[in-house]
Amino acid sequence: MMALSTQEEEMVVKPSAGFKKDTKWKSFKEGTIAYLNGIKGKYNIPLAYIIRENEVPVPNQTYQSEHHCLIEVTPLMGIEFEEDNGHVFDLLKSWTINGPAWTWMRAYNSIQDGRRAWLASVNHFEGDARSKTESRIRHMQQLQLLSITARRNISRLRCMSLFVRMGMLTWNYMGKLFQKKNESKTY
Repeated sequence: MMALSTQEEEMVVKPSAGFKKDTKWKSFKEGTIAYLNGIKGKYNIPLAYIIRENEVPVPNQTYQSEHHCLIEVTPLMGIEFEEDNGHVFDLLKSWTINGPAWTWMRAYNSIQDGRRAWLASVNHFEGDARSKTESRIRHMQQLQLLSITARRNISRLRCMSLFVRMGMLTWNYMGKLFQKKNESKTY
């Protein structure tokens, strides 16, 4: 078996084609993570550590490999981080500049902050958008529930209204009977 050189090893996963208007976010995200897992930054640490979810490593965590351990425990500070972060931003910028994700990454252009640019996009495409959709769904479910409850209550109100009318008619009828009974007694 032939050993791959460092550059060949890095090119096993191809860079993302970019995130354009008709690209799906999920496939772009997975492709970006896969690519950054294959690219080494300073001190041979995969650049995927820049875009990891947890800012602080989870204590007492066991990892599948040294590769995963490096991604999860490498500190997100220092000169090396700043250089790697800038490199990740440049990659993200080249993939997103003409697409919808650039809107959320543009704010970090002047400081070349790849991590915050990535998190802003993830938050938009998975956080805000999903929560707005979930919020709309919850709102629609609440409206349906209110509609069902209102229909039931209207039905009950009709029954109550009918009951009250029947009671009033009975009361009026009994009142008339009582009145007639008192009128028929003459002293």
